[in-house]
This record gives sequence, structure tokens and C-alpha cells, in this order.
Amino acid sequence: MLSKRSTKVAILILAIIGVLYISGYRFTGEQAARAFFTVDKNSKYMTEVDYDWGTVYLFDTPEGPRTVIAEKKSFLWVARTGFHLEKSEDGIQTMGWAIDERCTVIALKVIDPDVSFIDAGDGNFRKRMHINGEEMIIFSWTAAVDWQRLNGIAYSGDGEILYEYRYPHSNVIHMKDLKWHPYEGDALESEN
Repeated sequence: MLSKRSTKVAILILAIIGVLYISGYRFTGEQAARAFFTVDKNSKYMTEVDYDWGTVYLFDTPEGPRTVIAEKKSFLWVARTGFHLEKSEDGIQTMGWAIDERCTVIALKVIDPDVSFIDAGDGNFRKRMHINGEEMIIFSWTAAVDWQRLNGIAYSGDGEILYEYRYPHSNVIHMKDLKWHPYEGDALESEN
């Protein structure tokens, strides 16, 4: 038989566990990411990018790609930041995107067979990824790289610019329009 004190302690522990669970805390990063409000339980896990402080998870859902940042908190994980992208049929598809003060992740699937490599980043953060079929490539940094400084450019095998990561050249801007647009000649040089 439990004493009144043991019963109160058990109730307190169950209440704390309940509050943590409702708040999104889980035992693994992927569980925390899936508990995040934008990730459907039936979503397809694609990949992850690990950092010392947590993990960025990429999922494919019927509504489009979702990216969730899960942070390690002692022995538990919690996800408080997520990103949603629209599905696209573009030559280069952004399959995941996340940014906060500690990281930047952009995952790409290159459909256009003419693309051989992609450069992205700015200054010391500039990286080059070579394309190997239609497998996903992931750019990641341990700092925030704003989209204006991302300067994503996709090249053919002979160095010709094919795509640039930007908004369309117009006066109306929607977040869904930040994507890989076919290169338009001097437009890239005139913007920089």
C-alpha cells in the first residue's frame, strides 16, 4: 500500500511527465521533430543534419517538404522551429530549408541533367557540391546564412550558369517564389 506522501510524489511526477509531453519533449530528436505541429505522423523521413546542440530533420509530406530543428535539452529533445516548402516541379527542387542563429541547412534535389555542380554561400561560407544523379545534396553551415547572401548558382559541366537561387524579378514577393530560377543573362550581375 502506498503512503499519502508516495501517492503525492507519484502524482507530481506524472504531472511533470504530462506537461513535458504536451510541451513536445521526447526521448529522441526524431520523435520531437515528428511531434512538432507541422510534421504529419505519416510523413516520410528523408535525412538529418547533426550539430553539437541538436539536429535538423527533413521530412517529405503530402503537403510538401518540412524541415524541423530539434534541440537536445539534458536527456530529452524538443522541437520549436519548423519550415514548410511548397512542392515544385522545377529543375532544381528545394527539399529542405532551415535557418536560425546557429545553423543554415538547404537540401536540394537536382532534376535537370545538365546541372553538374552548385555553389552556395558567401565569402568564407562559400561551398561547392557536385551533382551525382538525382540524389539529394545538402549544404549546411554552423551559422545563419541569410538568403540574400546565399548566392546559389547552378552550373553546367563546362561552367555555364544555368540557375540562380533568388526571388523572381518583380515587385511582388512571396516566400514560395524564393527558389531556383533559370539564369537570365546579365540579371545576376546587375543585382550584385
